[in-house]
Amino acid sequence: MHRHTVRTRLTRISEVTGVDRPDPVTCAEPLPVIVTRTGGE
Repeated sequence: MHRHTVRTRLTRISEVTGVDRPDPVTCAEPLPVIVTRTGGE
């Protein structure tokens, strides 16, 4: 998965959930789910 795709998806997740994206821990938590659901591409 391209880094810009990850950034865009995290921004969208932040908008929908209201979670603070700049926090590294909060930002990293959804990554395994994102990668698993997209097949890591």
